[in-house]
Amino acid sequence: MIHIFEESQEESKNDAILTAADAQAVAPENEAVMRQKLYDEVTHQIDTTPLQGELKIQLARAVALLHDLKQEIEGKKGGALEKRQLIRAKVTALCDSGKVNVDQSEFDKSDVSVHEFVGLLDRMIEEVDADYQFYKQLASDTPPPTMLVFKVEHGSFEEVVKQRIEMIKRYVKTAKRDLAVSYSRYCYGFEAQIRQILFVEQVLMRKGSAQ
Repeated sequence: MIHIFEESQEESKNDAILTAADAQAVAPENEAVMRQKLYDEVTHQIDTTPLQGELKIQLARAVALLHDLKQEIEGKKGGALEKRQLIRAKVTALCDSGKVNVDQSEFDKSDVSVHEFVGLLDRMIEEVDADYQFYKQLASDTPPPTMLVFKVEHGSFEEVVKQRIEMIKRYVKTAKRDLAVSYSRYCYGFEAQIRQILFVEQVLMRKGSAQ
């Protein structure tokens, strides 16, 4: 989540992350305790104050970007589910017709892939919404009394907010780009399957007309 992540501080944070060997050496029941200890070592709470003027406007604009991103992800999720439902319905109709044998293995693999993709989108929606709710409250007239930040985030509360605004902009830009690429890939697969189904439907229609 954006409000507990600062991508520009990778080197500092890496010092606090368990290596693979360290992780294997830690007993499972102690992993949660160890992670919390490390987390506590690199984060702390800072006092907040109601934002004023241009900074408040800039944060509100960043919040709007998060809201738009969430809506875009939800739209992509709806589109994927709609296309999957269309393919399911057409394949079922072809099977029920008894006029053609449909190899469903290819469609089943696609169904699993779409399920994983939708699950990924659900997690993105959850994380973006958490950030949206947090920064929306931070931009309000009554922000939470404190804010959790990494210790490498130096400066006043206002300076941290400025850093977070820029981080939100970068995050939204990257997320939208990656979302467009991944969704286009799935749409290409959907369209290929739909073309196959439409071809079979047309062949059956021609046969029916010729009889």
